[in-house]
Amino acid sequence: MKKHRVRGKGVRIKRKLPCLTFTIDQLLVLKSGLALFEQIAQAQNKPLPNLDIALITVKGVKTKIQRMLTLNGWRETTTFDANEITVLKSSVWMLLISLETMEQSPETQRQQQICEQLKALLSSSADLQQRYH
Repeated sequence: MKKHRVRGKGVRIKRKLPCLTFTIDQLLVLKSGLALFEQIAQAQNKPLPNLDIALITVKGVKTKIQRMLTLNGWRETTTFDANEITVLKSSVWMLLISLETMEQSPETQRQQQICEQLKALLSSSADLQQRYH
């Protein structure tokens, strides 16, 4: 688990980033969700606050997920910071909304179930992240 050192009033505090492990199916759903998130973010006509940071974060998370998929890293835990978890949670919500508007099929139902699993996993990770701040 990575540790970040933060200075505050002359005191060093170690912060641990939460480590997550995903299944291959979860990684594929996350990859789809991130692509949707990126597509929607880039299509915005009006300037949004922190959009550049969000897109940089998406790129970093996509790289982590691709590395996990190609190197069989899905079996290992990976650290994600608060921004990355926020982007993952948002992308899962966006994908879930998109899936709910589609015609229901066994595949869309399976992806919806995986989204629900990911929502729970990422919410518990966000709770862990807040405890360390």
